[in-house]
Amino acid sequence: MTATRRPRLAPRPSRLKAERIQSFLTENPAWRLTADGRSLAAAIPFADPAQAVGRVAWMMALASCHGQAPRICIQSESIEVELSAANDDFSAEEIAFARALGLSRLAPSPSSTAD
Repeated sequence: MTATRRPRLAPRPSRLKAERIQSFLTENPAWRLTADGRSLAAAIPFADPAQAVGRVAWMMALASCHGQAPRICIQSESIEVELSAANDDFSAEEIAFARALGLSRLAPSPSSTAD
């Protein structure tokens, strides 16, 4: 009888506490938590569609390096990015990827958030 080897599963990333998520959102105002609390979302404004496509290509390459699968949608004048939490719990890996995208400097201006 031959012993079969089971594939080794990667360890599950540890779940972040809600305080860590709120701290990230405070430090990175371009990001927001979606209404259901299961994703981080951001919008990146672009005037030039070619520049937007180039940014999306860069984001996907970075996502591959981080083992992430963001939802990216190109709108008429912006890119919408959404990072979903694995198993409904955010881990340090999702937050590290969000930071690596470098969107903190793209925070909405106060005039665009006032309604």
